[in-house]
Amino acid sequence: MTLAHLAPHIALCALLGIAAALCLTQHHPHPERPACGRTAKEQHMTEQAIAVPLWEADHPYYAAEGNHYKPGLHNLFDSWDDFTETTFYRGDRDMNLLYRWDWEKASSNDEDDSETLKLFFILQRKAIACSAEMPITTADESSVRAWLTECADTMRATWEPLLPTAA
Repeated sequence: MTLAHLAPHIALCALLGIAAALCLTQHHPHPERPACGRTAKEQHMTEQAIAVPLWEADHPYYAAEGNHYKPGLHNLFDSWDDFTETTFYRGDRDMNLLYRWDWEKASSNDEDDSETLKLFFILQRKAIACSAEMPITTADESSVRAWLTECADTMRATWEPLLPTAA
């Protein structure tokens, strides 16, 4: 299989936040040392490791804020608590499908402790891409992580037939 054939699989795995899932599929010509460079045993050990703080996650590529085709679809909130009162947070996870999140530090300056959470959605019934942004603190992490986990479960359920089963 060529890299071009694997590209959709790699994009899917990255989208789901489980890029290592590609490592466990039969598409790689050397299953003993899969594409991601980890054996199945090494991957299992990684999954059991303590979760990385959300602000340390380094996602591949980036997503554009708002919607390229319709201005005004980047929503700014005053805080995480403010965001939790919206239909993005409380609404139907399938209709308001979160496909990406980025927890960003404003600068590399240690004295600047401002951080931002950016969330990227597809409103599936209307085919609308939009985003949300808010200031965030490390104290918000447990609440944010719980909500992101629910969103990840929705995404996983959508793609479940294509994901490898646990060994």
